[in-house]
Amino acid sequence: SLKGVDIVGSVFTHTKRTDTHKFAVTVGSFNHRFVFNVHAPTQRIGLEIGVWDEDLLTGDEVVYMPEEVDLDQGLHLALERARHGNHKPVRLTKKVLFDNWRGKSMVPSRFKRLRNCFCRCFCPCCVVVQMPDSKRCAEAIVHIEIVSEAEALLNPAAEGQYAEPDGRFSLLGAWLHPWQALQLCIGPRKL
Repeated sequence: SLKGVDIVGSVFTHTKRTDTHKFAVTVGSFNHRFVFNVHAPTQRIGLEIGVWDEDLLTGDEVVYMPEEVDLDQGLHLALERARHGNHKPVRLTKKVLFDNWRGKSMVPSRFKRLRNCFCRCFCPCCVVVQMPDSKRCAEAIVHIEIVSEAEALLNPAAEGQYAEPDGRFSLLGAWLHPWQALQLCIGPRKL
């Protein structure tokens, strides 16, 4: 979602979604372009990015709490360039770290935790080794272009998927790589 406050103090939000990366367990891949029209200057503007689990049975669930990418300086630079007749786009590349997820504080992540087993004897069926928090974080690389209205009218950008994402599940891929397909369906730590 693009969220901000315009120059007169009105709050605005423009929400858009990517496609769904089905069967993504450890890596999600998206090559998606969004186009937002913004009237500059603004008091504040940012791009909020979230990671959701889309299920038919349980509905959409937040996997990682949304993180915000600040766009104030980039928009200000694009506005200054446009005022001086330079319509060159401002390009930003941001690495977004998702390190806050639902239930993070409820599960100790350092050592081992007991499963709901009747014997609790610390045998392999009772103990699950927790992954450290540093390995449970997710990251996204976001490429942002801020262009002036004149440049946008001369070179309009199309929204949507602009290239096939890497690592997507397909029947051909499952036939060519059955071990990876089995691992994808069962989960990376079950085999």
